[in-house]
Amino acid sequence: MTTMTVNDAISAALAEEMQRDPTVMIFGEGVATKRRDLLERFGAARVRNTPLAEGIIAGTAAGAAATGLRPVVDLLFAPFLCYAMDEIVNSAGKLRYISGGQFNFPMVVLAMTGAGWGVGAQHNHNVESWFVHSPGLKIVMPSTPADFKGLMKSAIRDDNPVLVFADIALGYSTGEVPEEADAIPLGKAAVRRGPRRDAGVLRQDRRHLHGRRRHAGRRRHRRRSDRPAQPEAAGRGRHPALRRQDRPSGGRA
Repeated sequence: MTTMTVNDAISAALAEEMQRDPTVMIFGEGVATKRRDLLERFGAARVRNTPLAEGIIAGTAAGAAATGLRPVVDLLFAPFLCYAMDEIVNSAGKLRYISGGQFNFPMVVLAMTGAGWGVGAQHNHNVESWFVHSPGLKIVMPSTPADFKGLMKSAIRDDNPVLVFADIALGYSTGEVPEEADAIPLGKAAVRRGPRRDAGVLRQDRRHLHGRRRHAGRRRHRRRSDRPAQPEAAGRGRHPALRRQDRPSGGRA
Protein backbone atom coordinates (compact mmCIF):
# COMPACT_ATOMS: atom_id res chain seq x y z
CA MET A 1 0.00 0.00 0.00
CA THR A 2 1.10 3.55 -0.76
CA THR A 3 -0.30 6.62 0.96
CA MET A 4 -1.10 9.46 -1.42
CA THR A 5 -3.46 12.40 -1.84
CA VAL A 6 -6.44 12.48 -4.17
CA ASN A 7 -4.57 14.84 -6.52
CA ASP A 8 -1.59 12.48 -6.59
CA ALA A 9 -3.89 9.52 -7.30
CA ILE A 10 -5.36 11.32 -10.33
CA SER A 11 -1.88 12.13 -11.61
CA ALA A 12 -0.76 8.52 -11.11
CA ALA A 13 -3.76 7.22 -13.04
CA LEU A 14 -3.06 9.64 -15.89
CA ALA A 15 0.61 8.65 -16.05
CA GLU A 16 -0.11 4.93 -16.06
CA GLU A 17 -2.80 5.18 -18.74
CA MET A 18 -0.67 7.44 -20.95
CA GLN A 19 2.16 4.93 -20.64
CA ARG A 20 -0.20 2.06 -21.41
CA ASP A 21 -1.98 3.65 -24.39
CA PRO A 22 -0.29 6.13 -26.76
CA THR A 23 -3.67 7.50 -27.88
CA VAL A 24 -4.32 9.00 -24.43
CA MET A 25 -3.59 12.72 -24.23
CA ILE A 26 -4.49 15.51 -21.82
CA PHE A 27 -5.13 19.18 -22.49
CA GLY A 28 -6.98 22.00 -20.80
CA GLU A 29 -6.63 25.04 -18.63
CA GLY A 30 -3.17 25.04 -17.06
CA VAL A 31 -2.60 21.31 -17.60
CA ALA A 32 1.01 21.56 -18.75
CA THR A 33 1.75 24.03 -15.96
CA LYS A 34 0.18 21.99 -13.16
CA ARG A 35 1.34 18.59 -14.37
CA ARG A 36 4.92 19.28 -15.44
CA ASP A 37 5.89 15.71 -14.65
CA LEU A 38 3.53 14.49 -17.38
CA LEU A 39 4.79 17.16 -19.76
CA GLU A 40 8.42 16.12 -19.24
CA ARG A 41 7.60 12.43 -19.53
CA PHE A 42 5.24 12.40 -22.52
CA GLY A 43 6.00 15.63 -24.34
CA ALA A 44 4.11 18.71 -25.47
CA ALA A 45 2.21 16.81 -28.18
CA ARG A 46 0.27 14.88 -25.54
CA VAL A 47 0.18 17.39 -22.64
CA ARG A 48 -1.05 20.83 -23.69
CA ASN A 49 -2.20 24.09 -22.19
CA THR A 50 -5.20 25.73 -23.83
CA PRO A 51 -6.86 29.14 -23.79
CA LEU A 52 -9.65 29.71 -21.27
CA ALA A 53 -12.31 28.60 -23.74
CA GLU A 54 -14.28 25.67 -22.36
CA GLY A 55 -16.52 25.19 -25.39
CA ILE A 56 -13.54 24.98 -27.72
CA ILE A 57 -11.71 22.61 -25.36
CA ALA A 58 -14.67 20.23 -25.08
CA GLY A 59 -15.42 20.45 -28.81
CA THR A 60 -11.82 19.64 -29.65
CA ALA A 61 -11.94 16.66 -27.31
CA ALA A 62 -15.13 15.34 -28.95
CA GLY A 63 -13.53 15.64 -32.39
CA ALA A 64 -10.31 14.00 -31.22
CA ALA A 65 -12.27 11.14 -29.66
CA ALA A 66 -14.23 10.57 -32.87
CA THR A 67 -10.94 10.17 -34.79
CA GLY A 68 -9.50 7.52 -32.47
CA LEU A 69 -7.75 9.42 -29.67
CA ARG A 70 -8.62 9.23 -25.97
CA PRO A 71 -8.48 12.82 -24.73
CA VAL A 72 -8.69 13.90 -21.09
CA VAL A 73 -9.66 17.55 -20.71
CA ASP A 74 -9.35 19.56 -17.50
CA LEU A 75 -11.91 22.38 -17.27
CA LEU A 76 -10.87 23.27 -13.70
CA PHE A 77 -14.14 24.20 -11.96
CA ALA A 78 -17.44 22.42 -12.56
CA PRO A 79 -19.54 25.58 -13.19
CA PHE A 80 -17.28 26.31 -16.17
CA LEU A 81 -18.90 23.32 -17.87
CA CYS A 82 -21.83 25.66 -18.55
CA TYR A 83 -19.74 27.09 -21.38
CA ALA A 84 -19.36 23.62 -22.89
CA MET A 85 -22.86 22.19 -22.48
CA ASP A 86 -23.57 21.83 -26.20
CA GLU A 87 -20.24 20.12 -26.91
CA ILE A 88 -20.53 17.72 -23.95
CA VAL A 89 -24.28 17.03 -23.82
CA ASN A 90 -25.46 17.33 -27.43
CA SER A 91 -22.29 16.25 -29.25
CA ALA A 92 -20.20 13.86 -27.16
CA GLY A 93 -23.18 12.41 -25.30
CA LYS A 94 -25.43 11.78 -28.28
CA LEU A 95 -23.42 11.41 -31.47
CA ARG A 96 -22.48 7.79 -30.81
CA TYR A 97 -26.17 6.91 -30.83
CA ILE A 98 -27.10 9.30 -33.63
CA SER A 99 -24.40 7.69 -35.80
CA GLY A 100 -25.75 4.21 -35.08
CA GLY A 101 -22.53 3.24 -33.32
CA GLN A 102 -20.24 4.22 -36.18
CA PHE A 103 -18.27 6.53 -33.89
CA ASN A 104 -17.05 6.20 -30.31
CA PHE A 105 -16.39 9.15 -28.04
CA PRO A 106 -13.85 7.95 -25.44
CA MET A 107 -13.20 11.26 -23.69
CA VAL A 108 -12.88 12.27 -20.05
CA VAL A 109 -13.86 15.65 -18.64
CA LEU A 110 -12.17 16.45 -15.33
CA ALA A 111 -13.52 19.22 -13.07
CA MET A 112 -13.49 20.28 -9.43
CA THR A 113 -16.84 20.65 -7.70
CA GLY A 114 -18.23 21.84 -4.38
CA ALA A 115 -16.76 24.21 -1.83
CA GLY A 116 -13.67 24.24 0.35
CA TRP A 117 -11.57 26.67 -1.63
CA GLY A 118 -13.48 29.92 -1.93
CA VAL A 119 -12.61 31.51 -5.27
CA GLY A 120 -15.94 33.11 -6.13
CA ALA A 121 -19.50 31.98 -6.69
CA GLN A 122 -18.80 31.25 -10.35
CA HIS A 123 -16.35 28.56 -9.26
CA ASN A 124 -17.98 26.84 -6.27
CA HIS A 125 -21.15 25.04 -7.29
CA ASN A 126 -22.30 21.42 -7.33
CA VAL A 127 -23.62 20.82 -10.84
CA GLU A 128 -22.93 17.11 -11.22
CA SER A 129 -26.64 16.24 -11.01
CA TRP A 130 -27.24 18.12 -14.28
CA PHE A 131 -25.13 15.62 -16.16
CA VAL A 132 -26.49 12.54 -14.40
CA HIS A 133 -29.73 13.21 -16.29
CA SER A 134 -28.02 13.67 -19.67
CA PRO A 135 -28.23 10.65 -22.03
CA GLY A 136 -24.97 9.10 -23.15
CA LEU A 137 -22.80 10.51 -20.35
CA LYS A 138 -21.26 8.60 -17.47
CA ILE A 139 -20.61 10.40 -14.19
CA VAL A 140 -17.89 9.54 -11.66
CA MET A 141 -17.44 11.23 -8.29
CA PRO A 142 -15.06 9.21 -6.07
CA SER A 143 -14.27 9.91 -2.42
CA THR A 144 -10.97 8.11 -1.69
CA PRO A 145 -7.57 8.19 -3.41
CA ALA A 146 -7.85 4.49 -4.29
CA ASP A 147 -11.25 5.03 -5.90
CA PHE A 148 -10.02 8.10 -7.75
CA LYS A 149 -7.15 6.18 -9.27
CA GLY A 150 -9.13 3.08 -10.18
CA LEU A 151 -12.16 4.91 -11.55
CA MET A 152 -10.03 7.40 -13.45
CA LYS A 153 -8.33 4.50 -15.24
CA SER A 154 -11.71 3.00 -16.14
CA ALA A 155 -13.00 6.37 -17.32
CA ILE A 156 -10.07 6.73 -19.72
CA ARG A 157 -10.56 3.22 -21.09
CA ASP A 158 -14.32 3.60 -21.57
CA ASP A 159 -15.64 4.20 -25.10
CA ASN A 160 -18.18 6.74 -23.84
CA PRO A 161 -17.72 10.29 -22.52
CA VAL A 162 -17.12 10.20 -18.76
CA LEU A 163 -17.24 13.21 -16.45
CA VAL A 164 -14.99 12.88 -13.38
CA PHE A 165 -15.87 15.31 -10.60
CA ALA A 166 -13.39 15.88 -7.80
CA ASP A 167 -14.67 17.51 -4.63
CA ILE A 168 -12.43 20.48 -3.89
CA ALA A 169 -12.24 19.68 -0.18
CA LEU A 170 -10.87 16.20 -0.92
CA GLY A 171 -7.95 17.26 -3.10
CA TYR A 172 -5.31 16.98 -0.39
CA SER A 173 -6.94 14.27 1.70
CA THR A 174 -4.82 11.14 1.98
CA GLY A 175 -5.52 7.45 1.82
CA GLU A 176 -3.97 4.12 1.02
CA VAL A 177 -3.72 3.02 -2.60
CA PRO A 178 -2.66 -0.54 -3.59
CA GLU A 179 0.69 -0.74 -5.35
CA GLU A 180 -0.86 -2.55 -8.31
CA ALA A 181 -4.15 -0.67 -8.31
CA ASP A 182 -6.11 -1.67 -11.37
CA ALA A 183 -9.15 -0.11 -12.98
CA ILE A 184 -12.35 -0.17 -10.94
CA PRO A 185 -15.39 -1.03 -13.08
CA LEU A 186 -17.76 1.88 -13.66
CA GLY A 187 -21.25 1.47 -12.24
CA LYS A 188 -20.31 -1.14 -9.63
CA ALA A 189 -20.94 -0.10 -6.05
CA ALA A 190 -18.43 -0.70 -3.24
CA VAL A 191 -19.70 -1.91 0.13
CA ARG A 192 -17.78 0.07 2.75
CA ARG A 193 -19.43 -1.51 5.78
CA GLY A 194 -20.64 -4.95 6.69
CA PRO A 195 -24.28 -5.81 7.42
CA ARG A 196 -25.99 -3.91 10.25
CA ARG A 197 -29.10 -4.69 12.24
CA ASP A 198 -30.56 -1.19 11.98
CA ALA A 199 -31.49 0.75 8.89
CA GLY A 200 -31.64 4.51 8.42
CA VAL A 201 -34.15 6.17 6.12
CA LEU A 202 -33.41 9.50 4.46
CA ARG A 203 -36.37 11.69 3.52
CA GLN A 204 -36.42 14.67 1.18
CA ASP A 205 -38.66 17.58 2.12
CA ARG A 206 -41.39 17.71 -0.48
CA ARG A 207 -43.65 20.34 1.09
CA HIS A 208 -43.34 22.65 -1.86
CA LEU A 209 -44.26 19.87 -4.27
CA HIS A 210 -47.09 18.81 -1.96
CA GLY A 211 -48.44 22.35 -2.02
CA ARG A 212 -48.51 22.30 -5.79
CA ARG A 213 -50.37 18.98 -5.69
CA ARG A 214 -52.86 20.39 -3.20
CA HIS A 215 -53.73 23.29 -5.47
CA ALA A 216 -54.00 20.96 -8.44
CA GLY A 217 -56.24 18.72 -6.35
CA ARG A 218 -58.58 21.61 -5.61
CA ARG A 219 -58.95 22.26 -9.32
CA ARG A 220 -59.70 18.59 -9.94
CA HIS A 221 -62.24 18.63 -7.10
CA ARG A 222 -64.12 21.49 -8.70
CA ARG A 223 -64.24 19.64 -12.00
CA ARG A 224 -65.38 16.38 -10.38
CA SER A 225 -67.73 17.72 -7.72
CA ASP A 226 -70.64 15.82 -9.27
CA ARG A 227 -68.89 12.46 -8.84
CA PRO A 228 -69.05 10.19 -5.78
CA ALA A 229 -66.09 10.48 -3.41
CA GLN A 230 -63.29 7.98 -3.92
CA PRO A 231 -60.73 6.89 -1.31
CA GLU A 232 -57.12 8.04 -1.76
CA ALA A 233 -53.84 7.02 -0.15
CA ALA A 234 -51.99 10.05 1.27
CA GLY A 235 -52.12 12.05 -1.92
CA ARG A 236 -50.45 9.33 -3.95
CA GLY A 237 -53.53 8.17 -5.90
CA ARG A 238 -56.36 5.77 -5.20
CA HIS A 239 -56.03 3.08 -2.59
CA PRO A 240 -54.73 -0.15 -4.15
CA ALA A 241 -57.63 -2.08 -2.62
CA LEU A 242 -60.07 -0.13 -4.79
CA ARG A 243 -60.39 -2.46 -7.74
CA ARG A 244 -61.69 -1.37 -11.11
CA GLN A 245 -65.01 -3.18 -10.62
CA ASP A 246 -65.53 -1.33 -7.30
CA ARG A 247 -65.28 2.11 -8.86
CA PRO A 248 -68.42 4.13 -9.56
CA SER A 249 -69.74 3.73 -13.08
CA GLY A 250 -69.93 6.59 -15.50
CA GLY A 251 -67.08 8.83 -16.66
CA ARG A 252 -63.40 8.00 -16.64
CA ALA A 253 -61.88 6.28 -13.60
